[in-house]
Amino acid sequence: MSSVNAQRVSEVTERETARFRAERPKSMALLNRAQRTMPNGVPMTWMNFFYPTGSFVVAHAQGAYLTDIDGHRYLDMNLADTSMATGYGLESVAEAVDGQFRKGSQMLLPTEETVDVTEELAHRFGLPFWQFTLAASNANLEAMRIARAKTGCDKVLLFDGKYHGMLDECLHYLDDGEIVPESIGLPPRAAENTLLVQYNDLAAVERVLSRNEIACVLVEPAVTNVGGVIMPDEVFHAGLRELTRKYDTLLILDEAHTHVCAYAV
Repeated sequence: MSSVNAQRVSEVTERETARFRAERPKSMALLNRAQRTMPNGVPMTWMNFFYPTGSFVVAHAQGAYLTDIDGHRYLDMNLADTSMATGYGLESVAEAVDGQFRKGSQMLLPTEETVDVTEELAHRFGLPFWQFTLAASNANLEAMRIARAKTGCDKVLLFDGKYHGMLDECLHYLDDGEIVPESIGLPPRAAENTLLVQYNDLAAVERVLSRNEIACVLVEPAVTNVGGVIMPDEVFHAGLRELTRKYDTLLILDEAHTHVCAYAV
């Protein structure tokens, strides 16, 4: 097999990116205007790098498709990072949201529906207690605090390649065995309670847990933020459960990306 011609790849990428942008003049003009009020012209900085060609401006979405303000239609294989797994504009969802909004959208008090939902979740997954947060990052933060309160330990064990949100102790990766920050602005001591090992390496997990200083192991059921998906070995999750029980450490499963499922009564 011949080697990849890096220069040719760069030339094709540059050409196709230029063509993509040239065919979307309204998006490009609005993104330029947006830079006067938003860094990089996008609501969240990562949006500027999410697609190889850069961002574009969406006019509307329906089902599994997006349409930009220049009239181009796209099959959306991302579905807003799986948060729109039911698709865009589903009539039954729109009716339910409209009905609830008219009754009140946020009262900072429980409603009958929240009890219905937690009872259904408890029945469905066999876990008795449920809480709600406004972001996945907050869910991990609260779970880590509970683990620290329960165990009396401060350190957390993560796996290289993970993504657990915008928490200081979770924004690090391994570089030749050293834990280094993956974001600017982190305080120097942000990683002092963070340990990292390679995914699927149960021997490395046990070496760390045997120090008896780990409050929790925070893990994704499958690693999904490395340009692909790293699946667990057949014995990995069972091994994690066994080891965390052996060393009195809490096990936290971050299923923000993997817990997208249908349920039939």
